Amino acid sequence: MYFVLLDILRFASSVAVFFHHTFHFYYGRLGVYLFFIISGFVIHFSLRKGVKEFIIGRFIRLYPLFWVCCTLTFLVTLFYNTNVSFQKYLMSMLMFNDGKIATMVDGSYWTLTFELLFYFYITVFIYIFSEKKVQWFYVGWLTIAFLSFFLTVDQHLISKLLSVRFAPYFVFGGMLALLIDRYKDLSKNEKASYVGVLVVAASMPYYISSKLRAQVDTITNFTGSFDSDEMKIVLSFFIIMPLAVLLSYYSFANGRHFRKVAFILGGITYPLYLLHWKIGSTVITHYGYPYGKVTIFSVTVAVIIFAVSALFSFWDEKFRKRLKSVLFGEKRG
Repeated sequence: MYFVLLDILRFASSVAVFFHHTFHFYYGRLGVYLFFIISGFVIHFSLRKGVKEFIIGRFIRLYPLFWVCCTLTFLVTLFYNTNVSFQKYLMSMLMFNDGKIATMVDGSYWTLTFELLFYFYITVFIYIFSEKKVQWFYVGWLTIAFLSFFLTVDQHLISKLLSVRFAPYFVFGGMLALLIDRYKDLSKNEKASYVGVLVVAASMPYYISSKLRAQVDTITNFTGSFDSDEMKIVLSFFIIMPLAVLLSYYSFANGRHFRKVAFILGGITYPLYLLHWKIGSTVITHYGYPYGKVTIFSVTVAVIIFAVSALFSFWDEKFRKRLKSVLFGEKRG
């Protein structure tokens, strides 16, 4: 199923992060959390194809383009004599990292680790228990997240590996997809329970933020703790997301040209996210301009990165179609 407005949201979240780094748009960093919600939603429909195809599909979708972007980023740092070791480059190519920005070629890659953890956990659950029971995965994950913060063990390694800080976003997206996909077959009580999980997931970021703020003197990674204005924006994501899904059913969002534009913008999202930070900061600061300031030079660099991202998206789409046709015996988007 294709929900056209989700590609618009995905693009908006990527551009927000892009502006956060390139032009110090303060609230742009929050785009990451909207992206997590979207990921939770779309993964449900990918999982319906089966575990094997899901794993292969995710690998094809994420890794080839990531390897290209990571390599290009590393080459740019070499060209400008930036202190990025070959070992750091090789470790970054795994995509899975320790969550510390300093250990990655590009600091933006930290979110991909949590994406991979989500894919791994839900795939294992479905392989063992089947896709029909996946709602219990979300309920269990949300419960673990709550207990981790309630018992103040969220900074332990196992809690971090369980992505307790970001679980509510993936859970909200996943449960929303389940509710839409199964709506006609659910009883009233089941619908109410699904909505209940959505409400709890949407409320959790506020609770998590308050618990993190209570630990401000003892933790170094403060990501996910929001001030009042940020919290309003984050909570709005849990309203915007269902609205975008609902409006995707309307005719205005399903015109051929609109869908084509949305699909193109959605495709640009991933390479733009992968390329913008380290390359932008390296090039801009090398020529003596402050990174984060709006200047003619920084805007020029931003436009070039955007154009390269669009080209990479176009090539990646063609590559994935050909590879899927070989692996699955048919062409798929």
